[in-house]
Amino acid sequence: MVFFLLHKYVRQERSQGEVIFVENTMEWSVRNANLEKVLAVLEVYLSERYANICNCPRCRNDIAALALNYLPPHYYVESENHKDLGSPWVMVETAVSEAIDRVVEYPNHPSEPQVA
Repeated sequence: MVFFLLHKYVRQERSQGEVIFVENTMEWSVRNANLEKVLAVLEVYLSERYANICNCPRCRNDIAALALNYLPPHYYVESENHKDLGSPWVMVETAVSEAIDRVVEYPNHPSEPQVA
């Protein structure tokens, strides 16, 4: 039954982790509160605490993905009062720090050639 219900909807992805399911004229908007927090902490950490590490789009995306995998999902439907949703800030900061450490240790792109 669920299989057939899911095929009635058309999935559209938008920026900032927003996923929209559209059926005829009805629109559903779902966001992950932790994604917004992870991106905010990531920006601060990469500009201040970890300014000397690789800042390429691949590393930034890897860090965000790892941090989100460390945290439980917190989805919500768009509303005016969503500031307090998601994991506590200390959990998000810890997840981002651990993700940065892991990506620095095991980057997913080749290192720049070393000059001998």
